[in-house]
Amino acid sequence: MAVSELWGRLHGLRAFRVTEIPRRQDAAAPEPGGHDQADPGRPQRVAALVAAYHAGLQDRGTVAFGWVRTAQGGPVHVIAAGDALAGSPVSGADSEDGGVLLALPGGARATVLRSGQLDELLDSMACWREIAGISDGLLAPAGVSSPRGARYAAPSLQEGLLASWTGPFGWIVVAEPLRPPALRALADEVARRQHLAEAAADR
Repeated sequence: MAVSELWGRLHGLRAFRVTEIPRRQDAAAPEPGGHDQADPGRPQRVAALVAAYHAGLQDRGTVAFGWVRTAQGGPVHVIAAGDALAGSPVSGADSEDGGVLLALPGGARATVLRSGQLDELLDSMACWREIAGISDGLLAPAGVSSPRGARYAAPSLQEGLLASWTGPFGWIVVAEPLRPPALRALADEVARRQHLAEAAADR
């Protein structure tokens, strides 16, 4: 994917660099020698994205989230973009270049990137590849329940990628809300597939 095409989707969005993500107190402690499988933040993420979707229907609702590392062994910049993800300014901070609270990650603090700074970060990568995706309405929620009721998640990106890759990289998830006509068409398709799946199950 050409960087210019990616810029086109993100052009005009207010961007933020995440500086702090609160640790959830209800997360189960990982087993010795294992990774933290509990995913208590899933409902919070779903709620934040639903709110961003409805905010986006009133205006251009594109939001983005991702990581960018510009140099070998350098720091990873955690980036969010889109006013639908931004909450209130941090108390005492200048709203133009100070801190804000984000809805995703929930409760995270971030600083506002100056104009053009997001473009500079994206331009630091030699190339980008686009992977399109859409949620499957027939898929059950991922994971199985433990005896304590917590859902289990696959290893996180930081457990997989960051544990083995020290070179420059970037990944950006860009989400755009479906407009009502497209949403109705998608709902009709999901209903049709569900009907076919239930008929097959009866046989």
